[in-house]
Amino acid sequence: TVTDSYFSSVYINFNYDIPQGLPWNNTNVWPSSAFTINNLLNDAGVSSGISMTSQDAWTSIGDLGPITRNNSGILPDNVMESSYYYSGSDARRIEFTGLNPNMKYNFIFYGGWSSGDLSRIVNYTIGSQTVSLDVANNTQKDVQINGVIPDSNGQITVNVQKSASASYAHVNAIIIQAYSSVLNLLPP
Repeated sequence: TVTDSYFSSVYINFNYDIPQGLPWNNTNVWPSSAFTINNLLNDAGVSSGISMTSQDAWTSIGDLGPITRNNSGILPDNVMESSYYYSGSDARRIEFTGLNPNMKYNFIFYGGWSSGDLSRIVNYTIGSQTVSLDVANNTQKDVQINGVIPDSNGQITVNVQKSASASYAHVNAIIIQAYSSVLNLLPP
């Protein structure tokens, strides 16, 4: 039986002017150029040692994410309302450093955009694993890549890219769950 002996989460809100309270780390940055946020706080409000760098510029910020007006969506309305978006066909790279190579990480991705009939399928990739999410009018779904192990330098790179039929790539939030799995031998 495998049990989690340690579990911690880091919540990141990709915003410019619509912040969310703790435990969220708000980027509070216009995404027109590369930027770094050091020492993201974990869900206990303690520095996680994890830093995030957006390696590429995004087209802009959006504040047209679908909200419920009563925080009944998968995430708080402030997080669902704000996103970074990109109109190009290449991926936007987000690098995470300061991760522990002896731990595993789950990466949870949320994207949402209030859109009419436009295709809004976004691909989130780590290494050889890709998950896709239709962000159009999305208030209830996220996708995740589980059990990711950082490289020996403690780095993981996330690629965010629109699908071939989509107009934009979006990221509203990323949640990183860190855990150390230990093997417990239980009698049969």
